[in-house]
Amino acid sequence: MKIDEKLELLRNIGLSTHEIAAYTGLLKTGGSSASELATEIGVKRTTIYPILENLTEKGLVAAYKKSFKTIYTPLAPSKLVSNYEHKLESLTK
Repeated sequence: MKIDEKLELLRNIGLSTHEIAAYTGLLKTGGSSASELATEIGVKRTTIYPILENLTEKGLVAAYKKSFKTIYTPLAPSKLVSNYEHKLESLTK
């Protein structure tokens, strides 16, 4: 599957352009602080917090404290597929 097709799949599950950038940025880094991610994807630090909050609410990102920072880690794409398969099964029942 090509990168464009993968990005389109993320759009199809309801992610915005900024959410896709943040999620794929976290996949690339393996996890980071909000300020590091903002720099990585080229958005302001104040812009990244609501994006990360949305991704956390959607279950695509987990947050944990490390010293004085909050570190955000992405859900593995294989688990993302599994979660959406379970939701689809629930809808069809």
